[in-house]
Amino acid sequence: MYARVTGRAGRIEEVKLTKDTMYIKPAKTYTFLLTSQVELGDVHDVNFRWVHDSSFLDIGSWNPFNIRHPTLYIDKVKVDSGEAKKTVTFCMHGAAVETGKTMMIAGKC
Repeated sequence: MYARVTGRAGRIEEVKLTKDTMYIKPAKTYTFLLTSQVELGDVHDVNFRWVHDSSFLDIGSWNPFNIRHPTLYIDKVKVDSGEAKKTVTFCMHGAAVETGKTMMIAGKC
């Protein structure tokens, strides 16, 4: 998973959120820590993308002919700014993002 965060004063270029491959389970909340020397100001969008990684040992995750289109569904993204002590929440209401595609998340709750 990768994210790029943009605010009024600056931008954090795309960074990898996960160190290793991880299994995503439905109806779970996941938290990632992103640090930067860049002062963002008020955050107004997050660009999110992910890449499906099939496991050799999990035949069900294979997609040899790209027939399947693995998709994540995102309900909410919350960005906490440590320095500014501000929180912004973006509501996506189950928006779908396919593997390899980038989604701009900008709809504040």
